[in-house]
Amino acid sequence: MLATSAGEPILWANEEPIVLTGNMEDIAFRVDGSVMVTRNGVSAVEGRLGVIEAVWPRMLESAGANRFRLPEGIEPGGILQQVDAQIVTGTLESSNVDLAREMTELQIVQRA
Repeated sequence: MLATSAGEPILWANEEPIVLTGNMEDIAFRVDGSVMVTRNGVSAVEGRLGVIEAVWPRMLESAGANRFRLPEGIEPGGILQQVDAQIVTGTLESSNVDLAREMTELQIVQRA
């Protein structure tokens, strides 16, 4: 089973855990989220990663460790939706914070 460093399963687009069996020589992720597996010199698409967007992120509650979940009794329809996203491997996600602006605001608040 393909999992995160914390042991959480990574899911296909159909929300099933990714389980790859057999003798694999290579695994690669395409920009569209397709998972390419090479066995015996032959590459084939095994499936597509599931990428979900929270349309109403304020409806989510913290589950700790930078994870979120829907509260009990809330249905995902209208709150979560699958999206077409680009998968980029070998990179780090950058912050959406303007560091210079935030430091300036911090200094203004401290002087007040």
